[in-house]
Amino acid sequence: MKYLLVLITLAVGFCNRSFCSQTTGPWRLETDDTILQVSIVADAPVITNLGSAKSKSNWLLAPVPEVLLPSVTQNGSSLPTKWRYEGGLFDSASGKLTLQFSNAVPALELQSIWQARPGHGPVEHWLTITNRSGAVITIGHQDSLVLNHLAVPEQEAMNAWWIKRGGSNATTEGGTLVQSVGRHSDETLTSDPTDGASPVPWLAMQVGTSRGLYVGWEFSGIGRIHFHSVSDEGSAAATGPAQLGIEVGNISAFKTDVAAGEMFLVPPAFVGCYTGDIDDGSYTLHRFVLGKASAEISRGVCTSNFGLQHLSRCRRSKC
Repeated sequence: MKYLLVLITLAVGFCNRSFCSQTTGPWRLETDDTILQVSIVADAPVITNLGSAKSKSNWLLAPVPEVLLPSVTQNGSSLPTKWRYEGGLFDSASGKLTLQFSNAVPALELQSIWQARPGHGPVEHWLTITNRSGAVITIGHQDSLVLNHLAVPEQEAMNAWWIKRGGSNATTEGGTLVQSVGRHSDETLTSDPTDGASPVPWLAMQVGTSRGLYVGWEFSGIGRIHFHSVSDEGSAAATGPAQLGIEVGNISAFKTDVAAGEMFLVPPAFVGCYTGDIDDGSYTLHRFVLGKASAEISRGVCTSNFGLQHLSRCRRSKC
């Protein structure tokens, strides 16, 4: 009996307490402005709800599965991955949800991490990929955030807003750009730290003056935000509401080596929802930025490198 108790103790000790739970959700992440709900379906995270905390509406016409890294290269061979869900941990105090996955061959660990920090602002998402095999792997493109099946309203105008930094001459190279969004939209905003006139890694979708959604990327390297109509050719959906897709993250040509035992961080992205006009949405993000930057400065770190000085638009009456 003594040895049985020892074995049970060891088994419990080896189980990572954070991920012993096999619950598949749903988990509700909520800031003062944004609600996002995630579940596990078929060993993958799925966003089932995305909306404003005030209006309780859902931007999604259908659930959005997260596409986890589909393959890696090792010893010159491309190896498909098959991710297995290992468990999840939700910390209500910090609003952080960590979902753990494993791949058998090669041995890899992946975490899909979501966080809704207390107060105003968006929900953040990032991933980590850890190489548990005995050799170097090469990983390719992995988006930080993908949103599909976003509803384009039929009775109201939707406009995309973004900002160009302006480089050395903001009069001719910079400014705020607005573009109408519909069934045939397709635009890629590539942020390049070597190009002072390239766009800030931020995009807003404004519906009339009633509501909106914004996304961004918390990294100062080369990346892109791509928004486009979701193809509905030849389907019954062609006569229904138009749908929009948004991808945020590294460029498609990205790749990097990860040595045995090392972890690669896929940079954070965020999505926020709001009611009101573009200034209302910008103001809520501005408050989030100030809060996060202040917290990082107090800890002696600074990781929020996403051109936020350009995103601090807010109406004088609110500042």
